[in-house]
Amino acid sequence: MAAFNADFVLVGAELGSTALGFYMIAWELLRFIPDRLYKVVIRVAMPTFCRFQDDDPQLAQSYCALVARMGRLVLPAAVCASVAAPEVIRVLYGPQWLETASLLRWLAPGLALVGLRSGIGAIYYSKGHRELDIYLNGARLYLIVVTVVALAPYGLKPVSAGMSAVEATIGILGQWFVCTLIKLRPSALLVAIWPGLKVSALCGLATVAAKIGTDAIDFSGALQLAMIASLPAAVLCAYEMRILRSVFRIFSWAALGGRAQAR
Repeated sequence: MAAFNADFVLVGAELGSTALGFYMIAWELLRFIPDRLYKVVIRVAMPTFCRFQDDDPQLAQSYCALVARMGRLVLPAAVCASVAAPEVIRVLYGPQWLETASLLRWLAPGLALVGLRSGIGAIYYSKGHRELDIYLNGARLYLIVVTVVALAPYGLKPVSAGMSAVEATIGILGQWFVCTLIKLRPSALLVAIWPGLKVSALCGLATVAAKIGTDAIDFSGALQLAMIASLPAAVLCAYEMRILRSVFRIFSWAALGGRAQAR
């Protein structure tokens, strides 16, 4: 667990409680969707991957399908949050926390890749290499300590940029382990991510257009944020209706499974 909280501890120790507050808000906003998807992904992916643990081609196909679904939800959310960061912060937390917007934008690239690696642990366990999780978390802890301590004298923005680089590095390393274990070509993984990148670009453009439109008609506050969110949401729904139905079914399956276990 040390690797999951080390950056918070170090930011607070090196830069103070106010800086820690800004940093935590940016982090939590970007992690809101991936954290909730992760719990469902683990419950669904683990039995699926274990069933195909001796069939690498089928396991690779299933993993690419999971990454594609995650990418088409997590990446657009990260892009839209980055574009609309000032409006989101102002409405949810108040204008006194607006400095968080720039931190959110620095953190977004790395934390978007965090969402894409949600299924790597299930691959490690299904292939009998759970120690890879320990290695990754150990490497992450080391990089966090080095990065935060080295960049803290320069301020919170460099620390956020450094942490984004740390998360991206761990994400790429984790995916490389997966590709090695299941004999998956990295190019196939990039092909799986590509649709998510496309819809992210569309949602980002829609968010920019919505911001320009609401500024032109002088909307502000919660109404402006609702208007800004509605356009990329409509684009996502139109582009990804099949994926959204699939995710809804997965959530329903997980909820019904949890109630069955409770009985």
